[in-house]
Amino acid sequence: MLVYIIKGIFGGYDSSFTHQQYYFHTHNYGEIELRDLWEYQLNLTPEENALLIAHIWEVMGQRYPYYFFNRNCAYRMGELLQIVIGQDIVNPLRPWDTPQAIIQRLSQIQHNGQPLVKGIRFLPSRQSRLYQRYAQLNADEKSTLGEISRDIQKLKQKDFSALSLSSQYRVLDTLMDYYQFIRDDEEQERDINNSHYRLVLNHRYRLPPGDTKKLFSSANQPHLGRRPSYANAGVVHNKDLGESLLLWLRPAYYDSLDAGYGHVKNTSLSMGELMLMVNDSRVRIKSLDLVKIESLSRNLIGLPGDQSHSWYLTVGAQQRSLACTDCLAAKANTGIGYAATALGDMIVLGAFAGAGYCGALLQSDALYTSASLKLNINLTDKLGLRAEAEHREFVGVSQDEQLYQIQARTTLGPQTDLRLYFSSHLGDEVGLSMGFYW
Repeated sequence: MLVYIIKGIFGGYDSSFTHQQYYFHTHNYGEIELRDLWEYQLNLTPEENALLIAHIWEVMGQRYPYYFFNRNCAYRMGELLQIVIGQDIVNPLRPWDTPQAIIQRLSQIQHNGQPLVKGIRFLPSRQSRLYQRYAQLNADEKSTLGEISRDIQKLKQKDFSALSLSSQYRVLDTLMDYYQFIRDDEEQERDINNSHYRLVLNHRYRLPPGDTKKLFSSANQPHLGRRPSYANAGVVHNKDLGESLLLWLRPAYYDSLDAGYGHVKNTSLSMGELMLMVNDSRVRIKSLDLVKIESLSRNLIGLPGDQSHSWYLTVGAQQRSLACTDCLAAKANTGIGYAATALGDMIVLGAFAGAGYCGALLQSDALYTSASLKLNINLTDKLGLRAEAEHREFVGVSQDEQLYQIQARTTLGPQTDLRLYFSSHLGDEVGLSMGFYW
């Protein structure tokens, strides 16, 4: 994964256009990688469509160096479209351009006297279809579903056939998504879930057709979200260092407190995130995260196979403690754990076991193992709280450390927020800052 990220950032891969069938990509993203998709239908004339297709064929054999921040897939698509509509979509001088930013620009463009985007279609992943179907079941249907998932033979018993026809539809349709979600494609016929899927499918076909209705929806449309880049400035009081100015720049994408439209809740994904301290007329690096990923994955349906494996990965550099300003050290840490929810989806708590590397400790490099807790509280759509606690045991060095952080965020406007935080790591500090999304 780390090699993949580094190559993606620094141009280690090529990109190109392909004429593969569309279903190949929707299947790969939605069924295998479990990504939700949105189709943005563009309001182009037949002549503009023909020009767009013709130009794609012209560049079909061309290979481009791929850069995650810029010159990525969304950038290349924007280049094509701006040739057709005659309006700027991408800027070659912009240091980063994300897919969400491209979509946001498209949604604001007027073309031929009307909006360029004329329609949006949501294509849920296999996981989203399963979760939405499950959420629509009543208590009896969920109980029946759980019994069948633990013993497929209960599908043939009278308790199931005694359900109303509409309840049988909902249970069977959910089971079909469930078995396709948990099955292992590489195991093929060796995976018993494939056999269970066929039994459910056969049972479903024996029932009369049901009514056609829209089942899946999502208000989490990427173009409605805030802008993907973030800049923040504030004041910090440090117990040992006094007051300083904090400058925070995040080129892309989001953290667990501002994961909104087009993002996955209770996750973090950022690259090139930089924090600077300004005091005594000096500017110092507080931290630099080349990549920071965190996923608090919850078991939303409680059935076998829907695992709540959570994980995190951070690579970069930071000051060795909050009590110093000239002890910048390389860092890398990762961990895996389990997450649970309470009060619906309002509270998410994850417990992790991990390991890491710190570039300097008592004049020598050191590895450590860690145990940590991460808590997200989503009070409202505009107000959230984040708390972390971590204990580190260094390998080969008789020393341990504790890290604590609490951060609260409130939305001030569509593109602004306010954050208050407390941190403790070999020193204590509290800060207040305002951020702007761009």
